[in-house]
Amino acid sequence: MLRVVYLTHVLHDSIDWKAIAEITGYALVSVDVGYRSPGLVVGVRRRIPVRFLVWDSGGFQAFTKGLRVSVEDTIRLYRLAGFFDGDLLVELDLVPLYNDSRETRFEKIRSNLENYRVMVDVFGDRVLYVVHGWSLEELDYAVSIHRSYDSKVAVGSYYVTSVISRIPRRVVFARFNDVMRIVRRVYRWVFVLGGSGPNMVHLSFYVGANAIDGVSWRNSALRKELVIPGIGVRALGSSKRRRLSSEDIDVLRQWWKEPINPFKDMKIEEFLALASRNDTLGFRAVSYTHLRAHETEADLVCRLLL
Repeated sequence: MLRVVYLTHVLHDSIDWKAIAEITGYALVSVDVGYRSPGLVVGVRRRIPVRFLVWDSGGFQAFTKGLRVSVEDTIRLYRLAGFFDGDLLVELDLVPLYNDSRETRFEKIRSNLENYRVMVDVFGDRVLYVVHGWSLEELDYAVSIHRSYDSKVAVGSYYVTSVISRIPRRVVFARFNDVMRIVRRVYRWVFVLGGSGPNMVHLSFYVGANAIDGVSWRNSALRKELVIPGIGVRALGSSKRRRLSSEDIDVLRQWWKEPINPFKDMKIEEFLALASRNDTLGFRAVSYTHLRAHETEADLVCRLLL
C-alpha cells in the first residue's frame, strides 16, 4: 500500500506552486490566513496545480494567535477558496490540550463532532473528522461517537501540541501509539496531521498511517540539507547541521542505484552540484529526493531513512 506525505504549505503569493507540483502531487494548505484577511483565500485553489489537496481549517493556528473562530467561519473560507471535487476538508477541530481538565477535553471532543456534522451537511463526505485525546477513555470516546459516519479519519498532531504544552516525550509517543492502535481497528484510511520530520513520518507509517502531512522536508530543502540513509541530516550549505563528509557520500553511493532514487541515472557529483544551487532547481532536487524517499512502503522507508 502506498504511503503518502502531503507537502504542508502556506497560502502566500510568493509560493511557486508550479515548482511544487513538479515535486509532488500531494499537498496540504491551511486557510488560517483567511480568518483575518478573507481575501487571501479567494479562488486560491485555481492557483494550486497539485492533484490531491487537503485543506486544514487552521483552527489550531487561530487558537495560538488568540483568535476566536466558528465553524461558520471555516465553511465560508472553504467556499471562498474554491476547493475541487477530489479535495479533502479538515473539520474545525478544537484541540484538547494535555493541561486542560478532563471535563474541558471531553467538551472539546464533543464540539468537534458537532462541527464535523455541521460541515458534512454542507460539504458531504469530503470532510475529515479529527481524533484527539490524552487518555484511552478520551480516545475511545472520540472514535465511538464518529465511527458510524465514515471509514476515513485524521489524527490530531501530538508533536505540535507537545511543543505548546511541554509534554514529556514518553507521554507523547505513548498516546500516539494508543490512538493509532485504536483508529487502525476501526477506519480504513488514516491521515496523521502535523507529522514534522522524517523520524515521525516513518514512525507513523510503521504504526499504520496511510498519509501524513509534514513541513520538515521542505525546510530542509530550503536550508540545503540532505537525509543520508542510515546516517541522518547533513548540510550542503550554511545550515547548522553537520557538513556532508566524504564518508557520508560513500554511504550515499551504496544507496544511489536503488529504484526509489529519482536521480539514480545522474552521477552523485552532478546531483550534489545541482542540489547546492541557491535557486529553484536546487530546491526541487533536494525536495524531490526527500519526498520520494517517503512515498514508499513503510518497511522501505524505515530501511532507507534515519
